[in-house]
Amino acid sequence: MSFRIAENTIRNGHRFFSIRDTCPGLLPDPAVGTAVEGEVYDIPDEVLRDQLLPAEPPELEFGIIRLQDGSASFSMVLRRGELERGVHKEITDFGGWRPHLKSLGREH
Repeated sequence: MSFRIAENTIRNGHRFFSIRDTCPGLLPDPAVGTAVEGEVYDIPDEVLRDQLLPAEPPELEFGIIRLQDGSASFSMVLRRGELERGVHKEITDFGGWRPHLKSLGREH
């Protein structure tokens, strides 16, 4: 089942982290001027509630981010307190999840 509908750029002011190199997590940070590439999905509420959210790692929580065009989008963001743990690799400089995976020799 695939719900991918569009690639998009997440507005400046976000840092990007790898959660155990299994999934990405954003961290809104207005002090940074970085933007990352992402994907926007159109997912039925029931699928989001019953399948996707329960499968997300505990280091992430459901949040709202801003896309480059100014629109808002739901996203999985780094849970409060996770940054302070210092265990997640920052991958902001890669500009997106796919380039990070490629650096590991893996494709998305």
